[in-house]
Amino acid sequence: MDRHLMDGTTYQQVTNGETALRNAQTRSKSLVFSLSRNNGRGGILKPATRDFFLALRSKLPNIYLLPKIHKGIDPITGTWPGRPVLSGCSAPTRPIDRICTALLNPLLRLRDERLVDTTDFLVKIDEVNKKWGPVPDGATLFSLDIVSLYPSIPQREAATVVADYFERNIHRIRRDLKEAGIYTPPSKNLLIEAILHVMRDTILTFEGKTYRQIKGTAIGASSSVAIAEIFVHEVFESRREDLPTGPRIYYRYIDDIFGIMLRPPGNLDVFYSWANSVHQNLSFTIDRSETELNFLDTTVYINPTTRQLETKAFYKPTNLHTYLQYHSSHPQPLTNSLPYSLGLRLKRINTCPDSLGEQLEDLWTFFRNSDYPEEVLDKAARKLEQKIREELLQHTGKRHQDRDILVTTYFDGFEKPMKQVMKRLWTWLEQKFGDHPSWRKFPQSPPMLAWKRNKSLKDKLVSAALKKVQGRSKTRDGAACVRNTLKIN
Repeated sequence: MDRHLMDGTTYQQVTNGETALRNAQTRSKSLVFSLSRNNGRGGILKPATRDFFLALRSKLPNIYLLPKIHKGIDPITGTWPGRPVLSGCSAPTRPIDRICTALLNPLLRLRDERLVDTTDFLVKIDEVNKKWGPVPDGATLFSLDIVSLYPSIPQREAATVVADYFERNIHRIRRDLKEAGIYTPPSKNLLIEAILHVMRDTILTFEGKTYRQIKGTAIGASSSVAIAEIFVHEVFESRREDLPTGPRIYYRYIDDIFGIMLRPPGNLDVFYSWANSVHQNLSFTIDRSETELNFLDTTVYINPTTRQLETKAFYKPTNLHTYLQYHSSHPQPLTNSLPYSLGLRLKRINTCPDSLGEQLEDLWTFFRNSDYPEEVLDKAARKLEQKIREELLQHTGKRHQDRDILVTTYFDGFEKPMKQVMKRLWTWLEQKFGDHPSWRKFPQSPPMLAWKRNKSLKDKLVSAALKKVQGRSKTRDGAACVRNTLKIN
């Protein structure tokens, strides 16, 4: 983390964090009022929503690092590469961030090259097989990765590019905006101001020091995905479409790109060189193969007999398959459902029955190592046999839930008595008040129980704010580490 924060082109240390926080809060509230008035046209924020955002009690957010241990230790720095993430739920930019998300997210569906998730990628691979048939000899599978996409985006340019794209395509997303309660979109200048606030007022703390992110957009802000994707589309992919020797197949999931390049082999080198020259802030790494390639959580390979594209599940080498122990403190229906839900994922990804059988058998072994009974695994296997892969690839949408939901903390042995009590209570209520004229307005079924995770040992030992322990021992002895950690609380 020190290595990340020493990058003076991305992070700038702030002398007085509380002053920076107050200034960001003031700008946030001013923008909430501006978006609410919308130059006298209204139509963006209802009074209740405006007041909710104005009442938000923001604070200096923490930054933490997700080490990418699967990529190995950097020989120069001696540390793993990492992804810096902002804990931004209570950040001062949060109100404007959520408004920008509602405005920009509908634009993402307009791009043909965009991948929503793994299932969307699998559907597109099936479409490639149906439309193009066998992969020609000499074709190359390749993947590009945009290096440090979020911190690399130039803030002023990105805000202008995204606002331009929004203004040009607003007629195509009016229905989506109305469903989000936005009837009169903001002007281009007001949207630029809002986007710049989200990026420029990203302030963060680490070990008692405060920093401002002066380049890019933060991982942790909900609008960052839309800002980054639209920016890449406008400055890179809109130009790629005009290339005479570009890839035949091209899809992108945020900063990961999958494609197929036809012959001659040199075309891929030309395309890769061109990609790294399009914009000074965008650089790419590449993987290539004429047989198989790992992309997202799949392995895409060319069937040597049919030359059709096939897929199977891919696990990173660091995946230890340490699934939830069967007898851990969790609701029994949850643990019983895990083998089936993970088996369902394998059936969705695998196109070949042989590879599916092998990966399912490995999965059952992993669950046996976590003490799952054979009857639970057998039941999951029987349910999977009844599923058809084509149906699993179809988008089902969100199911509407009419029942009320009661959220409560889970304790061992609490689940069954709780359900019995709720059922007896509803039976008594019906017997007592079933003839009342207002009974039909009352929920006719007990609420659905939703279990909140109880505090674990980690929650009790580790402070969420990652407070620095003063005067702690430099020893690496495990007991000393635990004693020092306890001092936090």
